Amino acid sequence: MFKNITTMAKLNGIYDCMRVLLVTLLIGQQIRTIENHPSITGGSHAQNNGQAPSAMPKPEFSSINATLLSQTFENAMKNYDKKFKPFFGEKSTNVSLEMHVLSFNRIDESGMEYGIDFYFAQFWNDPRFIDQSKNFHPQQNFINLIGKDVERIWLPDVVFINSKSSRFHDVTINNRFLTIYFDTGRIIYHSRITTTAQCRMDLRDYPFDVQTCYLAIESYGHDERTMKFDWYDQSGQNCESEGCKMIYVYDKEMSNFDVVEAMKSTNKTTYHAERFSSATAKFTFKRRSKYFVLQVYIPCILIVMVTWASFWITPSAAPARTAICVTTILTLITMLGIVNANMPKVSYIKALDLYLFVAFIFVLLSLLEYILVLNLNVNYGGINKYGVKLPFLNHLRRKKKHNPDHHDTNGYSNGRQRLLNGEETSETRFRSNVYKDNTKESTVLEMEKNNNEEKPKIEEKPKPPAGTSHAGCDVISRFLFPIGFIVFNVGYWVAYMTQQKEFKPMLGEE
Repeated sequence: MFKNITTMAKLNGIYDCMRVLLVTLLIGQQIRTIENHPSITGGSHAQNNGQAPSAMPKPEFSSINATLLSQTFENAMKNYDKKFKPFFGEKSTNVSLEMHVLSFNRIDESGMEYGIDFYFAQFWNDPRFIDQSKNFHPQQNFINLIGKDVERIWLPDVVFINSKSSRFHDVTINNRFLTIYFDTGRIIYHSRITTTAQCRMDLRDYPFDVQTCYLAIESYGHDERTMKFDWYDQSGQNCESEGCKMIYVYDKEMSNFDVVEAMKSTNKTTYHAERFSSATAKFTFKRRSKYFVLQVYIPCILIVMVTWASFWITPSAAPARTAICVTTILTLITMLGIVNANMPKVSYIKALDLYLFVAFIFVLLSLLEYILVLNLNVNYGGINKYGVKLPFLNHLRRKKKHNPDHHDTNGYSNGRQRLLNGEETSETRFRSNVYKDNTKESTVLEMEKNNNEEKPKIEEKPKPPAGTSHAGCDVISRFLFPIGFIVFNVGYWVAYMTQQKEFKPMLGEE
């Protein structure tokens, strides 16, 4: 009896627990239904949190629109033939161009070329991609093509006329992509290109020169009747404003040049009696001349000034003065060779060549001045043709005139007898020295005697004109050479500095 009562109580407890659990589950399900119903929640949740309702599209919209765009592109490609340009047989295709220069790699004077790295964009319309039957989202009405898909549609046959070599970038992916807008048929083709182009340079003002290089853009096979080029304006219209004619340059500095101007223009060229539309980018580079001032001009000035020290050295120090002049001449010749090592072999004189040539002339004139000084020293009171100084020769003449027997041999005999007897005294040594002097004087006088026999009458050389002595020539050169070099420098620097052109500010990084 009692067992049955206990069993019934347990069953009732289990039943009550199951009933409570079932009610709880039903209430939770009802609450979740109310929270998710938009008509019940309204904007209360957003208002309670102080935030605006979310404007993000439904999750399923992006996938539906992407599928629709892909289907639209594939449908357009079914009857698409990229061998034919847009508006084929109707009118010319207008292609707008845009260029953003990243940097200039180098400017090579010897090869007459320069390198440029830039973003290049082309804009045109292709009605074959217009599809207004689909309900595209306003912000997702285009499709991007990357890689090999870009080559599935027609592309303008754009070429860089003066390019020597060009390449696309492909790290980490191929740097080309194409965007197609299905509502208007607008196509934008972006790419990153590095090219090396030819540039004809005029180096007459080197190293104070300003070089202008061009990049000519044309169609390879379409003349102006089938394709026209213009520069794209940010407003979407053709480029007409002054600011539109300037090209954006990100990095305007190079090791030896500054980019001072980057402009764009359009023109027409003629090949085989056919006119082609052309777009041209013009870049102006100004050389940085401070490098050459420090490395060439200042050393050259110092070398010329070293030669002026020879004017303060006595003319008798021939090795010193000759060594200074010859060394400076060889130094300037070496400097001229190094400067022109990487320059093209042009037929005109460059500004730097002119300066080094004039400096070479000043150094050479200092050597010629020393030759003139030696000539004056010999001809006017210096040395006769036997290499004997004239004052010493005049002294011998006077001595012979007053004492004809001054070179007798008694002293020699007595000295010799004493030497034979082994008696060498100070008197003996003195007489031996006297004999040597007398012998030298006799030789010189004998030479003069023979010379007199050949030329009975000796005419004395005239005195040098005032200011033409070797000392006077050096004194004049000490002032004449520096003044002449300073006058040349003033004229040189004024001539090349005053012709520098001022340029307008460029579009680029501030």
